[in-house]
Amino acid sequence: MSRVTATDKLKAEDFPDQSSWLGPMFRIINKFIQEVVASINGGLTFSENIRGTEQEVSFKYASNAVSFPQRIKWGFTEPPRSYHLVNGTENGSPIMVILQFNYKQDSEGTFVLIEDAVKLTSGGGSTGLTSGSRYKFRIRVTP
Repeated sequence: MSRVTATDKLKAEDFPDQSSWLGPMFRIINKFIQEVVASINGGLTFSENIRGTEQEVSFKYASNAVSFPQRIKWGFTEPPRSYHLVNGTENGSPIMVILQFNYKQDSEGTFVLIEDAVKLTSGGGSTGLTSGSRYKFRIRVTP
């Protein structure tokens, strides 16, 4: 996708019959357009521009029954709708497979609970997490 380019500025001179009130309005609109273009072209951040939460989850895996649930603080009235694994490591090394989490909101609505996880392999299969391994995930959850 290409970068959004700045548009021509709106000028009160282009509307001579209305320039007295269009000038102040165009200054506000032009500033807003410049800020939007700057944001879209690399200035958008998850924490400032997207509703949701991002948190790191760290644990030593024993089994699904022992290691889960992992909790992510949830501060929204809407239930969580999606999650995104930003990055992850297994024993300090980047994980080179896709992870699939099963998650839900707790009954009080305070936490998103990750209840289990599997590794999805390139061959179309899946495996559980490795017992005894240390995992660290950065996860984004959005309402």
